[in-house]
Amino acid sequence: MAKKKAAKKSLTLNEMYNNVARKADTDGVSINAAETKRVLATFFDLLEDLSAADAADIVAKGLKQAKGRSR
Repeated sequence: MAKKKAAKKSLTLNEMYNNVARKADTDGVSINAAETKRVLATFFDLLEDLSAADAADIVAKGLKQAKGRSR
């Protein structure tokens, strides 16, 4: 019998903030979770001011750029 793949657990917003802080905190850039939360909260505030279509367009463009970057 084939094994079922475990469903990926979706991240909470707080887990996403912490992951971003971990990836952004490098030898050249020092950023903590609180700073990350403040910056991302501001990003979401700005997105909220846009229409749903424009907000989705901005997110799609960001995802496209992320796909092109090597990590």
